[in-house]
Amino acid sequence: MAAPSEAEIRTQWKNIINILEKTRAYADNDLVDPGGYIDVLVQSFEGDYIPVDGAAFLTRIRSLLSSSVNQSQAIAAIEPVLYEYASVLAASGTVGYGSGYSNSADIFAALYQWFIDSSITVKTRAITYTAVSAVSGNVGTAGISRLTEDRYGHKLEACHVEKKMAQCISDQNSGTQKWAERLQFIGTASSFDGLGVGVTGSGEASRTIVTAKHAGSGNGGSLLNNSSFSDFTVSATSGAQFTNWDETIVGAATTAITQDTTNYYRSHPNSSTNASMKLTLANAGHSITLKQTLTNMRVSRLDPNTPYFLRVMVNKTVGSGTAGNILLKLGGNTTVTTAVSGLGSGWQEIKIPFDKTCWLEEFGQDSFDIEIAWSAGTGGYMLFDDVMFCPWDLVDGTYWLVHQAHATPVANIIEDEYKAVDSGGAPGAGIMQYWCWIAGFGYLPSAASPTIADPT
Repeated sequence: MAAPSEAEIRTQWKNIINILEKTRAYADNDLVDPGGYIDVLVQSFEGDYIPVDGAAFLTRIRSLLSSSVNQSQAIAAIEPVLYEYASVLAASGTVGYGSGYSNSADIFAALYQWFIDSSITVKTRAITYTAVSAVSGNVGTAGISRLTEDRYGHKLEACHVEKKMAQCISDQNSGTQKWAERLQFIGTASSFDGLGVGVTGSGEASRTIVTAKHAGSGNGGSLLNNSSFSDFTVSATSGAQFTNWDETIVGAATTAITQDTTNYYRSHPNSSTNASMKLTLANAGHSITLKQTLTNMRVSRLDPNTPYFLRVMVNKTVGSGTAGNILLKLGGNTTVTTAVSGLGSGWQEIKIPFDKTCWLEEFGQDSFDIEIAWSAGTGGYMLFDDVMFCPWDLVDGTYWLVHQAHATPVANIIEDEYKAVDSGGAPGAGIMQYWCWIAGFGYLPSAASPTIADPT
């Protein structure tokens, strides 16, 4: 039999998904919903035989319907499509799409890349990802941020749409170091079978323990060495007064770089000294740059499949730092420049954006490094502290980050809570994408007006 064209494969894919979706919609909406056929029957139960035998009948019916739309059936529907698509990848004439893979998960990953390079999309699930908010009464001031897009800027749509709670379960009084608190993430109750999956939560399946990020060492610590500027040796020549950092001074004296052990953002787990870095400039033509290369970090390699977070806390108020710009640079293509004049009082956070720039594909470079600089300052000094370069934590398909950025940080304690309530993503919206997720393959590049329309 002749190999189908890509258009024919898409048609077959839509047709088989349509059967799954129609079965799911009938089961979820007509049978098992409150007020549905099953509910009507149960409400009518009377007599000696019908309530007992009728309940057994309903159990069998539900089991049959559940097994027809569960993960195994979704895999059975999509796998043949992927194997057929492998022939399209092979015929592309472009190396690297993985047409030789026999594993469906590998083919799906190759298909994702093919879609990216060919500008092919499926219909989005249209999920609204809400900001995480602290529950009233919390003691700690940590914030929880989210990353919901991948290295190409596409939404991470292989996730439940639900209310998620994060609760502090271990603090400095119960087994962890201060600033390295452990939080448990969990969603709402899940369906007990294959029905109602799109409108119920992740339950136990998504329960994840996350450690708050900090600039010390140990669990949750920055991947940089000497992130808190605790290790400092005075030198008459510039170079590496702060251990593991290479310094470059233009115009200013070596003494323009020093350590402040009185004014710092916060303490750090396992750090030798509580301190900040003090930079002094008094000429618009002067600059100070500190750089840490991968060879000086706590890790020898970065994971291309994990996003990373970078920030530094700065303070112009203590030293009346004036004018110029603060530069924060992550690798080769991600630079954030902040005018000193635009900074608020006290400790302020400068960070890279929470978008595709968090991925190695965006910021990777030959001789990877991280840079912090102050240039063109005309008076006073600036304090720098709490540089954190950390991986994000994966929870149920999107990435989460627990960290302190409050001007006056307070450590979390047991039972401090946070919540996020997402919306959208109903099973009938983004049908192709929904079933890729149910099958466990993940998600594909999506759009509101896609290249591959949903079945109707």
